[in-house]
Amino acid sequence: MNWVVFKSVCDIPEKIWDEKIAEGHPGKLSNFLKTLEQSCGDREFCYFVSYDRDEIISCCLITLNNIDGCIFLPMVLSNWVNRIRRIFPHWMVFKIAMTGTLETAGRHWWYNPDRLSWNDYIIALNEQINSYFHKSHVIIFRDFFTHSDLLPKEISFVLEREGFREVANLPLAIIHLNYSTEKDYLKSLKRRVRATIRKMLEIIKYNELYVEYVNDFNTLIEEIYPLYLAVNKNAKELKIPPLPKEYFKKLNDELRGTSNVITIRDKNNIMIGFILSLDNSKIANPFFMGMDYKVAREFYLLYALLWAAICCALEKGQSIVDLGVTNYFIKQGLGATLCSMRMFVRFRNPILNKLLYPLIPVIFQPQQPMLRSSRGKL
Repeated sequence: MNWVVFKSVCDIPEKIWDEKIAEGHPGKLSNFLKTLEQSCGDREFCYFVSYDRDEIISCCLITLNNIDGCIFLPMVLSNWVNRIRRIFPHWMVFKIAMTGTLETAGRHWWYNPDRLSWNDYIIALNEQINSYFHKSHVIIFRDFFTHSDLLPKEISFVLEREGFREVANLPLAIIHLNYSTEKDYLKSLKRRVRATIRKMLEIIKYNELYVEYVNDFNTLIEEIYPLYLAVNKNAKELKIPPLPKEYFKKLNDELRGTSNVITIRDKNNIMIGFILSLDNSKIANPFFMGMDYKVAREFYLLYALLWAAICCALEKGQSIVDLGVTNYFIKQGLGATLCSMRMFVRFRNPILNKLLYPLIPVIFQPQQPMLRSSRGKL
């Protein structure tokens, strides 16, 4: 088995990446990853491909990121870390080599089970990562859904033997649309949520707000970007560095026809919210959101944007709305179920990994969301 490391998804055959790894998901396709590669110069994208003679038998995306460890910690611990950083500025800032990217979720690898066993693949890939990313502090292998086709014991046994510790990642919020109309879907929601949606729609009408669907959003980027930065700055469950403005232009150019924006404007034609979605015939993936926080609560903007995205998916006949991570309570109210994801973490240094192994869940496991009860208040 020979290994080659490529620096761009453009070097990977589409039948390998788009069909076997992304499986057609609009938020993981090669053209989407290409926009990240072109816009994120502070990251290193590496595609580890193994060959048996001339045949590709495995492929995995590993990105090297400088990540603030506070994104994994509860607010109380983050505050303590920030105090320590007054003396040690780089405390808890890790160089992390991980499968996938900060923006994407799910599986970012594939191997041919007819040519490799899971055991042999993980051992060989782990050796390649260790050798290539010799300056990294941490290695993370993610994401495993709990309903994975592989037996959990088989997954965990191999990875834990290689020194990894299993922790929970943030779950994905997924809506399965089994309804054909907005009215039918609204009826399926809990009574209090229905009342909130109706109130939100009345507020939109009373305040003369209007919702617009835009395919080519290049001319809207100057309006979109400050709203995106506001949401990024106010994020609580997952804080990651914002993408540059140029990224949105590249996204519009590369994914024209499969990306779109839903905007909300006030009666003075000022944009106060947007949601950017990546689509295919089956999946709607609302990916980026922006809001004017001065009016967000007054106009129920989070509900309004998510509801607009769901209604758009219903209109297109899509069967899945992938709402990603964060804002779980509201998304559950709108009909989403939480799909648990697991990841495996280890320190690259074997001595440090042995010493800190018991603390890995404390350092790297994000605070998990509460499940919403049927009587939960909004």
